[in-house]
Amino acid sequence: MLASERQTGLTVAEQEQLRRMTAGLDGLPRLTRVVFLIHRLDGLPYDDVAWRCAIGIDEVTLRIADALYVIDRAADGRASPAVHVRRRLRLWREAWMRRRKQLGDRRLGLR
Repeated sequence: MLASERQTGLTVAEQEQLRRMTAGLDGLPRLTRVVFLIHRLDGLPYDDVAWRCAIGIDEVTLRIADALYVIDRAADGRASPAVHVRRRLRLWREAWMRRRKQLGDRRLGLR
């Protein structure tokens, strides 16, 4: 048994898989990561997560599904195609957020 296995109780392969899953979680957009962690770590139902994040329940469902997809692919060592799509959509999303700010959208906490 290696020293790292004795400390964590995980094999080297399990530690590598955990590292990949954590990297996948870190690569998620901030809101998706927050929604996923609030639901999984705090154990809150979707409607409470939606209220805390000022988004709809359908948005919570989509963000948790996205997080699970990315984490699953990362655990297997496969890159998520969502990362490439997000990069391409970044300019559109930034313009959309600026427009929502101009309108004083309450979901951004601006009112």
